[in-house]
Amino acid sequence: MKHKLFTGTILITLFTLFSQIPGFDDAIRNSRESNQTTWGDVNRMQGAIDRQNQIDKQNAQINTQKVKEYYYSLSEYPQTISDGWHKVIALNNNDVCDERKVYVSNNRVMKYINRVGYEIQLSSYPKIMDGKTSVQLLGPDGKVFDFVELYFLDAINSQ
Repeated sequence: MKHKLFTGTILITLFTLFSQIPGFDDAIRNSRESNQTTWGDVNRMQGAIDRQNQIDKQNAQINTQKVKEYYYSLSEYPQTISDGWHKVIALNNNDVCDERKVYVSNNRVMKYINRVGYEIQLSSYPKIMDGKTSVQLLGPDGKVFDFVELYFLDAINSQ
């Protein structure tokens, strides 16, 4: 029963996310009106998702440049980051430039929370230097699936 509830929750979450993509609603509406989904509907949905992914990737790359320009324009960085939860900017130099939460202990990142609030395991617990660090994120299979840089801009700006 838990599995079905979890799967249903994931489907509702995905539908909610996808419904905000331009063109997705039209494909769903057409599918509902004809009372069946055609390959054309599926292709339109996939096309809308692909277009939105491309836009998101371009925005992430533009924002990554802005974050790095800002960071390197600063003249001072904190030597240590206090223990506790912090907001950071996570970049992977491709399609991620978003705010994330991390837990810091002894100037090391110990926990990483993804965009939807789940903790992602780290391959190691890197030391923070000059208000930034890099982490390797592990998938459920224990293999590295992404490498992100973390910028502690809130901590830098509050010093």
